[in-house]
Amino acid sequence: MKTMNDNKRKAGILLGVSSLPSRFGIGDFGENAYRFLDLLSEAGFSLWQILPLAPLGYGHSPYQPFSSFAMDELYLDLDQLSAEGLIEKAPDFHTLDPKIAYEEIRAFKAPYLRKAYRAEMKKNPSLLEDFCLAHPWAKEYSVFDAFHSKHQSSWDTWSKKEKEWVEEEGPLSKANQAEASY
Repeated sequence: MKTMNDNKRKAGILLGVSSLPSRFGIGDFGENAYRFLDLLSEAGFSLWQILPLAPLGYGHSPYQPFSSFAMDELYLDLDQLSAEGLIEKAPDFHTLDPKIAYEEIRAFKAPYLRKAYRAEMKKNPSLLEDFCLAHPWAKEYSVFDAFHSKHQSSWDTWSKKEKEWVEEEGPLSKANQAEASY
């Protein structure tokens, strides 16, 4: 990570990634993010402060995320996945909405992201295992996310077995395994 300790005065701007223009109803790390960085540079700015990128919590708040490690998949650029040959080109979705339709956009992007995941796993079968070894938090978060998706409620309403799940006590059901690995 680059640090700024050269004591030179700098100027920047705060803009959440979600506020960037996008073909998919929410800003992402696609071409418009690079354009924005170019505009900042041309205007003499050297800093771009963003809001937290973690999985959005209740009320779609970036300040009460479901994980402090993971990034919300809403910020993934479908056009880049298409350019890499992992998915077909996705159609425009909610491009002119004045507000972000988080759940609709999440539901729209999910099949494309699953398809990209499967395509990437075909190309590199050890990718998931390698990622989990490098990022120990990922497996527990994915299990939490699978249970959260299943219940659509706070963890304190889950069964005792799910609340206290640890890998050593046994495997997940096949349905939960499939959701957790994605």
